[in-house]
Order: sequence, then structure tokens, then C-alpha cells
Amino acid sequence: MRTLSRAALFTGLAAAASAAIAQPALAANSAGATLTPNKGGSLTVGAPTTIGLSLKTPDRMYDNSGNTRLKGFKVNMPEQMLFNTTGFAQCNVAKFLADRVCPANTKLGTASVMADAGPDFPALVEATAEIFFGSGFTVLAYLHTTSPAVLDVPVVGELRSSGATGYGLQIYIPVPADIAVPIERVYPVIKSMTTTVTPPTRSVKVPGETKKVKLPLAGLGLCTGALNFSVTAIYTDALGVIDKAADTAPTKATCKK
Repeated sequence: MRTLSRAALFTGLAAAASAAIAQPALAANSAGATLTPNKGGSLTVGAPTTIGLSLKTPDRMYDNSGNTRLKGFKVNMPEQMLFNTTGFAQCNVAKFLADRVCPANTKLGTASVMADAGPDFPALVEATAEIFFGSGFTVLAYLHTTSPAVLDVPVVGELRSSGATGYGLQIYIPVPADIAVPIERVYPVIKSMTTTVTPPTRSVKVPGETKKVKLPLAGLGLCTGALNFSVTAIYTDALGVIDKAADTAPTKATCKK
């Protein structure tokens, strides 16, 4: 009996090991960042650039219980990114929430999100957004979905300190309830996100310069080498009280002096 038991045990362990080896490796979260052009400016005047950001979260599993709900997105930006907001047009928050429109000269960029909406929606669903610079140091997003429900939702986010070593400011965009649960018992989870941001510019005269310079609302300061970015999708519980998970990935973009 002892010999048979040991043989059975070894057989079971071998089968388990074989099954473990056969399982595909988990794909980690990943992010990407590009700067076009990527030439830095000075200590006081940022150089205009277009910022491309992406996040992929292939292993985020759909939660049928409804106790994992998308809460928001945050992007930590490099310390070398300079913000010069004085003199730039701002979209009035109250007017944006009422009319869902912002002036063209306040537009920052666009975003696209692909999400798993559960077993009733076998294909990934897409949400898109236009992003604007708002009054009171806010970042405004107008979110759109056509599946699993047709929604057009204005959202007020923040431009704030990241509070993280190696990073400067942070853009935070909350996700309202009607996006986190677009229809009853559907709780989308993010599989990927892409964002393109081109901050507006204006011509100004600055001390020490003989000609006017093109000053961006946000641009590259004096920099060389790698610039730190971090992109995160945050999830909360059903009551929106406890943050349950954060799919985050750091990435770097290069900058020329």
C-alpha cells in the first residue's frame, strides 16, 4: 500500500508539474511613451511637443460579481515637463458640464480605450474621449461609447502633483458611474488605452529673447536622456470606497538637449 501510495503521489506531482509548464506565461502590463519632436527647451521656456501614451493590461480579468469597477486613470509626467498656463484659453468647467462643448483652442488631445465588457460582449468595446484644458487647473474629458450603451459623458479631472519621486505633475481623470457600469450588470475592465496630447501654443516675448517664441501650455524643458512616465488604470469596489487594484506600468521617452 505504501509503495502504491508513493507511486500515485509521484504520478500526481508529475502531472501537476507538466500542467504548470504547459500554461502560457502571463503577459505583464506595459506602457509606451513618445515625444514628437523630442528636443528640449530651456529652464523657463518649454519646447512644443506631441505626447503619445499607451497602456496595455492583457491579464485584467472581467469580474462578474460587480465588485471590481473602473475608478479612473492617472498619468504621471516627467519632472522635465514645464507648464506655462498663464495667458492660455481655458474651458469653463460649469459651461462644459452644461453644454458639453469647449473652445477649440483649449483642446489638449484625444484618447481611445478598449475594454472587456463581459461574456455577453465577446468583442472588445471602445470608448473615446476629447480632452481639454479647463479652468481652475482642471483637465476635462468628454467620453463617448456606442457599446454596450450609447453614452456621451462630460468628466472633470485634475492636473495635480504626482507626489512620486522621479515624476512631476499628474493628470487624473475619474470614471463616472455610468461609464463604470454602462448598463445593468456590465462592469468593463480595461485591456488597452492610447492617448495623444498636443498642448496648445502661443507666441510670446520672453526676457533674453530678441524674437517672440512659441510657448506651449506644456512642453519639454532642459532635458537629455530618459523622461519618466507612468500610466495607471484604477479599480474600486462596488461602493466606490476601497481601491482594489491598479493596473500600472512605467515607461520612458527620450529627450534631446
